[in-house]
Amino acid sequence: MAKERILVVEDEPIVGEEIREDLESLGYVVPLVLSSSEGIAEAVNDCKPDVVIMDIRLEGSSDGIDAAYRIKAEFDIPVIYLTAYSDPETLARAARTAPAAYLIKPFNERELAANISMALSSPRSAPRLAHHAARRLPMTEPLLEILELPALLLDVAGGIVHANHAALDLFGLANIEGARGQSLSRFIDFGVSAMPSRDGVETKRLVVSADGSAKSVVLRVETLTREGGESSGSLVILDRMSAKERGLLESSADSLNAVFLANLPGPDAAGPGYVTDGFLLPCPSGSGDLYDVFPMEGDRFCFFGLDVMGHGSLASLVAWQLRELIRRLVAEDGSLGPKALLAKVDESYRGNRIGVDPIFFSIAIGFVERATGRFVLVRAGHPPLVLLPAGGPAEALIGEGQALGFSEKPALVEIEGMIGPGGRLLVLSDGLFEAFERRDRDLQAVVRLVEGRRDLPLVDFVQSAREEAQEECASDDASFLVIERRVGDRKPVSGSPSPYAL
Repeated sequence: MAKERILVVEDEPIVGEEIREDLESLGYVVPLVLSSSEGIAEAVNDCKPDVVIMDIRLEGSSDGIDAAYRIKAEFDIPVIYLTAYSDPETLARAARTAPAAYLIKPFNERELAANISMALSSPRSAPRLAHHAARRLPMTEPLLEILELPALLLDVAGGIVHANHAALDLFGLANIEGARGQSLSRFIDFGVSAMPSRDGVETKRLVVSADGSAKSVVLRVETLTREGGESSGSLVILDRMSAKERGLLESSADSLNAVFLANLPGPDAAGPGYVTDGFLLPCPSGSGDLYDVFPMEGDRFCFFGLDVMGHGSLASLVAWQLRELIRRLVAEDGSLGPKALLAKVDESYRGNRIGVDPIFFSIAIGFVERATGRFVLVRAGHPPLVLLPAGGPAEALIGEGQALGFSEKPALVEIEGMIGPGGRLLVLSDGLFEAFERRDRDLQAVVRLVEGRRDLPLVDFVQSAREEAQEECASDDASFLVIERRVGDRKPVSGSPSPYAL
């Protein structure tokens, strides 16, 4: 049985412990799991590992790539990078450290074992590194596949070694064999200019696809170097926007996400006798998820969770438009039930659609009588809600209903129920539902999961869900709303807000 020592450096402590368990089940020794860049060199010196598994994104004064540089320079220990997604510049920096392997999240135990074996068999001394230098560029190929932008690897002669799927689509090619070994000028019109030689310089060029069509792109080149500074090739990124344009877009998405987070309902949003908590983990490019709780006439309150299909600024704008539309329609006619309200939402939305193509959205919306806890709700394509009584089994509220935005008369069904004292009503978005469901792939797995945490105080209950979502939802947005009916006449706790509430 293998007794090699593996040091794990992972930003998420829970994930780090799971990796430890997998490694120990494979027979390896894991002397330490770190979660930041602080103290890595000291830990390597003390533990003397045979391999280091290094998360690229780390908290601390340096990231995983900086730490890998130091480890390789001082200790000559192979490093396996662990990553889900990084920007092109970060990936270029990672490739320059000549890592022994890459683990791309999510991964399984078999992939972990294969990468460890690769790292343990990798050459470590400088002469052997030079002997195997030709193998390093192809080992960078897995990084390209986690890039959303078209990207290519070129050898020192400028020939294409690898192109990711986005680049192949841009070139109109079915597979890499149509590009491998070709000069980049076969697909990009450089005119009388040469390919940029300075790292990070952006130039606008035309890409000529296999069908003869041409598209304007911004081309950026990053040189890949071996130890000693010798070039081993280049990483080429093709983008429809410049870094400045993309920066403005990302800034706009950040601003939209900040507006969403700042306007989520507070703990007292439902009014006397109830407390709400929840979270929104927005997609960095712009969230289509949103939830709300607000009072209505007649000692009632309204709640909803919605999800506009897709991500980006457009999804965010549509979600916000729907929030304002729902609030306005409720204020104008308090006699509407949830079904009639959604019919009006759908009708008004169609009349004020943003863009030309249909934009679908799912929503779960309900009205609650404060005095009795009785509610009536409608699901329109949204995941089932979960009713968690203070005593008794949890119940999934499955009522039928289709997403809105593509049918003029959507079929909607109202569901009735009651939140008893101490009970909770849970509204989960697609992203969170999939994270909860990932292990067992069925609705009852979600019900069992939340039921198993029923004794946690509300803020801890919500925080446990948040931690699960942060671990499982790498790129999707996720939201969670919990409405709890208080027991007796207890008043909301005053003072500082919950540390978990947004």
